Amino acid sequence: YLGFYGPTYASHCDWWILDRSMATRLRTAYPGSEPIWSLPGAAFCYDAAVHRLPAFNRHDPALSSSPVMGSFNHSRKLTRRTIGRFAAILRAIPAAVLQFRSHSFCDPHVRRWFLRALLDAGVAAHQCQPLAYASTAADAFHDYRRLHLHLDSFPVSGTTTTLDALAMGVPVLTCPNRLYAGAISAALLEQLDLAHMICPREEELPQRAQQLCERYRRPEQRAALASRVRASALFDTHTTPRQFADQLKVMLRAQRL
Repeated sequence: YLGFYGPTYASHCDWWILDRSMATRLRTAYPGSEPIWSLPGAAFCYDAAVHRLPAFNRHDPALSSSPVMGSFNHSRKLTRRTIGRFAAILRAIPAAVLQFRSHSFCDPHVRRWFLRALLDAGVAAHQCQPLAYASTAADAFHDYRRLHLHLDSFPVSGTTTTLDALAMGVPVLTCPNRLYAGAISAALLEQLDLAHMICPREEELPQRAQQLCERYRRPEQRAALASRVRASALFDTHTTPRQFADQLKVMLRAQRL
């Protein structure tokens, strides 16, 4: 279940528990695995109090005229393939910049490797803007307020970072694969009815990035996105856990049969 990046293939495991969107995506991706138990709702939920999510500020300063892309996922997710995707977007939108942060970038060797990889992929030096690692939750969420768009990682996508961005009114662009780890953001977006943020083909990422930057440029559009996400089942810490507990009872009854 939660946090497990695939089936166990163990005979003693009765089910692999997934939300409906993920279950649909992975129905034939893992032949020979234990059966999938498809939940009627979300498989987990985001506790705003635990994450110290601030209230959405409708009076934030206007975004810059040039697109600001963000990448706040852990640096171990920033693979060569991820960097290639980022570079394609930045090359197609020369006025855009990429702001990125991760606690691993405190190590100069890691930071240098990532910067060199971006430059080698054809990104202009002025487009690379490393941010200091946020020492508090308030600082971390403040960084999202400057972004037009958060770029998802690949082949392991974001989870908490994806929800952080969406809750702050920042669209997330993802291009999933057929495996669980690469489809988490896509499943979350489908549950939120935000499938327009899912890009099915890698070569279409630059065009989709431009579209999302424009669609969510205005404060009222970002406020509507934040409100929609925060009011969803993914953020309902009362109903969603009760529904999950009810499903466990159904599983137990099914096993006894």
